[in-house]
Amino acid sequence: MLTGQASKTIAEQQKAVAEAHAKNAQEEAAAAKALADQAKDDTKAAYQSAANAAGYAADAATAASKATASLARTVTYDNQATADATAADKAALDAEAARTAAALAEQDAKDARAAADRADADATAAEEAAKDAQKYADDAQQAAEDAARNAANKDVSTGAGTGVDHVFYIVDKVTEAGPAKQLNTCDYAPQGWPSYTGALKRAGSGRPCNGAAHCVALLPEVWRVSMSGRRSR
Repeated sequence: MLTGQASKTIAEQQKAVAEAHAKNAQEEAAAAKALADQAKDDTKAAYQSAANAAGYAADAATAASKATASLARTVTYDNQATADATAADKAALDAEAARTAAALAEQDAKDARAAADRADADATAAEEAAKDAQKYADDAQQAAEDAARNAANKDVSTGAGTGVDHVFYIVDKVTEAGPAKQLNTCDYAPQGWPSYTGALKRAGSGRPCNGAAHCVALLPEVWRVSMSGRRSR
């Protein structure tokens, strides 16, 4: 814009010079005419004045041409200045859009970091909950084992299944024996045990049970049950 303004000022100055030269040319032409009218002897002077007037006119034309060129450059500069201003405005708009996009990207990054922090906190809480659940499960398992142990100890102390304190029995094995057949009647039971009437024989001998503490009962359901009578310490 400053260059265009300066060119316009120069053009105005050159136009003023051209107008001054034109005015001088008119004055010289008038003087030449006056001299020609006054005396023929002064024809030479009149021609000289006319030549001067023509020179001034030529200078005026040159100045006018320069003024016209300056005005043309001024228009060009004005157009360029307008285009530059438009480009500057567009660049400003682009810069503003870039700043807005950068601000949005920064906010998105902050939101992403916040989401990551929340996810990490949730993962930590879930891990702690899993640890607590495992601890509760371990405690429950321990409590169940303690309860089973206490119940077993109580059974031993009260002679569960035998009626005799600290005496109990366990099932060693159960095997299929085929159809059962009663060999004889065995009414023997250790002191304090409930009497058992059934087909009994000594384990491994095939002979009738006659008071042994370790017997095999031939039950009607075709199963052979090996039982051991034991006393707890």
